[in-house]
Amino acid sequence: MSFSLGIIGLGRIAQAIALPLLEKGYFLPENIFSVVGKNSSLEEILLKFPKGINVVAANDPVAEKVWDASIQLLAVKPNQLNLVRETFEKVEGLVFTEKPLLISVLAGITLDRLEHDFPDHACVRAVPNTPSLVGEGLTGLSWGSGVSDSQKQSV
Repeated sequence: MSFSLGIIGLGRIAQAIALPLLEKGYFLPENIFSVVGKNSSLEEILLKFPKGINVVAANDPVAEKVWDASIQLLAVKPNQLNLVRETFEKVEGLVFTEKPLLISVLAGITLDRLEHDFPDHACVRAVPNTPSLVGEGLTGLSWGSGVSDSQKQSV
């Protein structure tokens, strides 16, 4: 597992997080893999990101590749969490040497719920404020019990 970012849901908040990471060189475009809900979202999103980023619709067979990333950003609507969890549970063959880092920006979803739904992950709850959308915000963080010091530094 290389240092990579998997983004589940690439809406406004996820874009506000991912674009600066790319601009500052923390990730190369080819080390980001994202899944969006609909095929119709692909073209618009790809225009905003540099060449090389991998973005697929959730119904694409390679969408499960998002779970191979060492860092996973969960950024879907809160009411889609059960569907995401069910999809993850169906992925076969995942082997982790260290628990992958799951960072959730889902409003109203507790850290306890994340750790229950994704027990094989080191979970972090992130609560960005509105100015984050223009690169001027703050983000509150809550660490799950399995988050290592190096993962905290990555966050």
